[in-house]
Amino acid sequence: MPQRGKGIPAAVQARTEQRILAHAAKHHAGKFTRIDVRFRGALCYIDGYTEPDSAVHLCRLRYFGNEHHWGFAYYKYSSEKYEPSFLLSGKDQARRRRPSTRQRSFGNVRRAL
Repeated sequence: MPQRGKGIPAAVQARTEQRILAHAAKHHAGKFTRIDVRFRGALCYIDGYTEPDSAVHLCRLRYFGNEHHWGFAYYKYSSEKYEPSFLLSGKDQARRRRPSTRQRSFGNVRRAL
């Protein structure tokens, strides 16, 4: 049975929301009128709004007791539920880290396309 995660402390919630909003402002400015970050238990839900009442469910993060270690799932509109995502290693959790030079270069190529 998969781990359920732990409740997210208020201080971690505040730092996580700040990081998500800063990332959205830097990398996705103009795509949404606002980004909504909300917490329930061990989960962090991220929605983008294109109109005042039109939410786009983006993803859900699962907290595992360390604010730099999260599980993640994307919202699947065909089933109207969150589907867990897995890394190439097969793991369903990842540590937040700075991308390597190779990854940053690849990202720049993808953005240019």
